[in-house]
Amino acid sequence: MSPVTDLTEHLQRCVVRLSGGELRGGSGFFVAPGYVLTCAHVVDGAVDRPVTVTWDGRDHRGRVVWAEPRGEAGTAGPVWPYPDLAVVRVPVGGPCVWLAERLPDYEAELLAAGHARLYGPQEERRTAQLTSAGPVDLGTATLLRLSGDELPDGMSGGPVLDLTTGEVCAVVKTARARNEPHGGVALPIEALRALPADLFRELWRGHDRYHASDGPWPGLLDRLPERRPRSVDPLAIVSPNGSHPVLLPSEISELRGLLADLPPADDLYEVYRLACGPAAPRPELSLRDRRDVVRALDDVAAAPRGALHPLLAFAALTAHRCQRPDAADRLRAWAQRVATRLGQRAELARYTPASRGAAGEEPAAVIARVEPSAHDPDRYLLTVWLHRGDGDVENLASSDDPRPIGETWQRLRSLLPGALNQLDAGPDVMVEFVLPQRLLNEPVDEWQVWPGRPFARLGRRHPVVVRALGEDDDSYSFSEGTARWKWLVEQDTVPWHWIDCEDKRDQEVLYAWFEESTEHAALGLPGPPDVELARAALEAGLFAGLRVAVWRRTWCQDHAASGVVTRPCASDRFREELSGGLAGVPVTRLPRAVKDLRNAAAQAGPEHCGHGVVLLWDLGRRPEAGQPLVPLA
Repeated sequence: MSPVTDLTEHLQRCVVRLSGGELRGGSGFFVAPGYVLTCAHVVDGAVDRPVTVTWDGRDHRGRVVWAEPRGEAGTAGPVWPYPDLAVVRVPVGGPCVWLAERLPDYEAELLAAGHARLYGPQEERRTAQLTSAGPVDLGTATLLRLSGDELPDGMSGGPVLDLTTGEVCAVVKTARARNEPHGGVALPIEALRALPADLFRELWRGHDRYHASDGPWPGLLDRLPERRPRSVDPLAIVSPNGSHPVLLPSEISELRGLLADLPPADDLYEVYRLACGPAAPRPELSLRDRRDVVRALDDVAAAPRGALHPLLAFAALTAHRCQRPDAADRLRAWAQRVATRLGQRAELARYTPASRGAAGEEPAAVIARVEPSAHDPDRYLLTVWLHRGDGDVENLASSDDPRPIGETWQRLRSLLPGALNQLDAGPDVMVEFVLPQRLLNEPVDEWQVWPGRPFARLGRRHPVVVRALGEDDDSYSFSEGTARWKWLVEQDTVPWHWIDCEDKRDQEVLYAWFEESTEHAALGLPGPPDVELARAALEAGLFAGLRVAVWRRTWCQDHAASGVVTRPCASDRFREELSGGLAGVPVTRLPRAVKDLRNAAAQAGPEHCGHGVVLLWDLGRRPEAGQPLVPLA
């Protein structure tokens, strides 16, 4: 049989029927052992609801573990909103499809599979011969238009196979129009990126392990005439005009299977750039796991003449950084076999993987700058950057229409969830607020930015820091700040210098103290910078290049009251507890440590040192330098 015929048969074996109670019901398909993918509207968006999964002639009890949108949120309009996907957990390991996050070419031949009542009263497994009509926008989402064969009720949630690439590229969503059976729209597999990070990783890793060990799919893809050639001209590998990936699907599958057993990585963008070289293009999709790096490098498909192919460099680099010797050996063996086939054994032997940079030196961050208008200081301009580390900066949004501060805060709150998702929203992704000194005490870490999630505070989910705006106008301040930061990075822990509530030094003396030593680099304030003593100390420190400071958002209650103050005062207690909570923490880990203190304070009460704590933390990155602006939609 032809590989297309075999793929069609395997596709149908992966399809299930979903039903139960008053569910609308429809189709689904195995994407990883024990996981079925379908549309949210097929299961009524009901998370934790039991469903009947019919596969191979038997009924199995499944449960919806994720759906978006949920329940009634999907019934507000004629079409369920994006992503309209659901994941069902079922205690059976059916055969799994090969997924791909790429849309088919225009007019590519497609095949959809599912269950439907078409020519009789019984629902039966059906296929539909379709053609790609290209992408179509639905609000902010992109769907795939389908033309051709019938898509009757019951096909929703079924897989769409690209017969050119042999990959499942989409999920059937709906017919083109009500009571119109021919053609329709489908959800690209890329919509799976709406999944929570842990489920996203678990599903894809299960998918990759299956195809690396048990699945017939990679071997069938190797046989597709339009896929990838078995014999490769070494000159084609290094051609700057190369456009087709040079690795076989079976080789890609084996590599992804090896990667699926490794712990999550936090250096994905660094590894991608090191493997691809200095001219690395920006990946089309965000890098959430190592398999995303494989896809991005596979798409690059060409190496400079005499250089190692990016995927071989990636495998060697990952093996070099791997903490498990057995896994590292398997990655090196894979690279040797592929290099032999590609004629690049010499290049692989010469390749020297780079060691990992200092942990936390360039953490990914959403950087938001709020700047007073030059014409009206009570109105503000907003700019938001995505900083992926190591100089990879994207200008997400900029405004040229200054707004009152309330509107500016509201706009920034609305941007943050999407911005964090573009950086994969891991727990170490930072949010850095660049603010005028008079706004540094704004409780940004306490913001509730996720709709419908009032229990989630920004500073308890992500490290949140502030940075003072405008100090870089003075080159001396920036140079001194760089020296102070370099000194702090060399220390095992941050040596704090605290200002006492009753400190009598004036601002000139405080500035002289900062200038006395580069080691006066981390300042603890007795209260917020809108109180005169703290304001004077912070202002002097910033002009001297101060990069790190900490304070509580409220002024010392004991000194705020009239009468004799008994020591230790509230500020003394805060200083002692915070110093203990941050003992042994290096400067690069301060944001995460403060986040942990904020979570501890939420459980312990307002007396905890993590309650109302503000961290000014500035490692010196300046995304605004040379970045083009884009309109703020």
